[in-house]
Amino acid sequence: MSGLAAKITDALNKHGKKDVIAQAITLLQNRILQSTTTLWLLCCEARHPWDADGALILRAIYDASLQLLYILNKPELREQRASQYLDFVWIEKDWVRKWGDKYSSPLAKKFRKSPMRIVGEPVLDKNLRRIRSQYLTSAGKEWRQTWYKGSLRNLAEELGLQEEYDLLQKQLSGAVHSSPHTLHHGPVIKGTHHITWAWQITFRVIDCVVRWNELERDDMGLTEDEWRTLQSFDQNLIIQSPAPKKHKKRKSDGHF
Repeated sequence: MSGLAAKITDALNKHGKKDVIAQAITLLQNRILQSTTTLWLLCCEARHPWDADGALILRAIYDASLQLLYILNKPELREQRASQYLDFVWIEKDWVRKWGDKYSSPLAKKFRKSPMRIVGEPVLDKNLRRIRSQYLTSAGKEWRQTWYKGSLRNLAEELGLQEEYDLLQKQLSGAVHSSPHTLHHGPVIKGTHHITWAWQITFRVIDCVVRWNELERDDMGLTEDEWRTLQSFDQNLIIQSPAPKKHKKRKSDGHF
């Protein structure tokens, strides 16, 4: 699986689009691929119980995948959503500035006196003025906590994945928050099943990115078996994937 993912990623880097949408989804796709590799290394090399750590990484993979699929889901909103994802970095920088101004710890004081702040603050303020209206809460006084409106579940609902989300997110979040059930009994996904689910999520994302880039098998140098493998990943993880069907020219409207 890792070899196929690397082969497709190389083709996307070479032949894929280079616009603002590509910038956003490449960040998320790389995060997913790197975390899946980390999970694989943990599975192969760990000499200690790692199920909870595996679930934590799998949750990060799932979270990033929903954001990527959400960006690509509606063609008329792709550029707007990609820009909102990328521009949210300025909100995060402002949070760090406010933290430094609020507290009196040695680290906060060091941050306030940093010469980097003098150089960077005008740029930060300029960008905050540019994007301000997009990220304010309904009260209009504070930044919202995520680049998208609503919750991650709202993204899953738009994608038609609410049932999947309600199962996975609840179960995997127990590992993130060290819930008593997870620590007593372990996460619902255990052992090598982490890898199976991670690759399922990864290739669901890769398939969507390939369709958005309008790439076909020959563009990526894939064999017929590799192409069928890419197409065989069902959109909903809790529904058994159907047998791969004979390839037909796919529409590239990009809807998930």
